[in-house]
Amino acid sequence: MAKKVSKLQQECYKYRHEILQRSILAIDPAIGEKATIGWAFFSASELSMSGTISLPKGTLFDRLRFIVKHFQDLEYYASILAIEQVAIGRIRNNSLIAAYGCIIGAVHSNAVIPVPPASWRALVNKDYIKSDENDAIAIGRCLIHWAEKSFK
Repeated sequence: MAKKVSKLQQECYKYRHEILQRSILAIDPAIGEKATIGWAFFSASELSMSGTISLPKGTLFDRLRFIVKHFQDLEYYASILAIEQVAIGRIRNNSLIAAYGCIIGAVHSNAVIPVPPASWRALVNKDYIKSDENDAIAIGRCLIHWAEKSFK
């Protein structure tokens, strides 16, 4: 019996050339008042830069406007937007889902690939130190991993 291929693996196969040869912006989304959004930018499968974006205090809508403005003003283009998948249908995630939509709408890319948390967490080593920035890096590396596997 053939092994079942996940939606993530299908997307990585479909966009493998862009993932491996062009650029990826990987995002660990957040929306809380003291939250930070983790991000990582990969060019030709190599990590180019990474960091966090601190969200301002204020209302939810102030933070959403900040997210849109920040991602619309990016100075670099990402072929692929990789973003940690958010569980839809949970009431506590409504604000995070709004942030997710703002990020997807603001980033100019050829494709958006949601990455389930379990998928990227399965690939990190035991010495992994959890942070928003490291999570974003792991999200991007997860895409690269599955795109490289599609060639084998």
